[in-house]
Amino acid sequence: MAINPHTMDGMTIDPREMLAVGNMLQCSLILCTHPSINVSNVAQLRAWIAAQPRRSINYGSSSAGAMTHVAMELLRERLGSPEMTHVPYRGSGPAMQDFIANRFSLMFDAASVVAPFLQAHQLRGVLATGATPSPAFPAVQTATAQGIANFTFYAWIGLFAAAGTPPEIVSRLNAALNAAMADPATAERITGRGDELGGGTPEKLPTMLATDHRLWGEVVRANNIRASG
Repeated sequence: MAINPHTMDGMTIDPREMLAVGNMLQCSLILCTHPSINVSNVAQLRAWIAAQPRRSINYGSSSAGAMTHVAMELLRERLGSPEMTHVPYRGSGPAMQDFIANRFSLMFDAASVVAPFLQAHQLRGVLATGATPSPAFPAVQTATAQGIANFTFYAWIGLFAAAGTPPEIVSRLNAALNAAMADPATAERITGRGDELGGGTPEKLPTMLATDHRLWGEVVRANNIRASG
């Protein structure tokens, strides 16, 4: 919704023209490292990067142009643009397999994706991209708390309706969404994976979309990022 309009040619729909119903869930991305490099916070990451030979640092992503890709490019900028090689995959699953096998050193992914690997100590968390630590991993501090400014964002899933949908229908859909969020079983399935509950009024979602559309557009243009074919 926020990245593809910048990375994919030929899109015929502008997501900002759709009608927001509400936010279903959101979560921080967590920057993870392979345990072999002994890095678990931003200070250690900076020192490790400075000690590496030129062009020796590889990072993975779920695909070229995915949020896991653009997030790392934004972090590189915040860290002074050290040289890194991007290794794109076709999905988080294959990327995680190679990450655990130590075929690259760094990767961002949603808290709910990396949760089992952090819990099994197969990966280490370095920073969280949210305004506060992820509820599932409170020990992984935010980027802001570790001295990286302007690095707060979330992965999110929103519910939208087509432009022109009658307001009363949007209102009914929003009420149904909030009822689902209030269901204890639904809430447990979401929060138990490391995600955070959505819900609320529709107005929050367009603001999130506009903010992310602007942020990721700047990152995409600065790094000439194109989506995988």
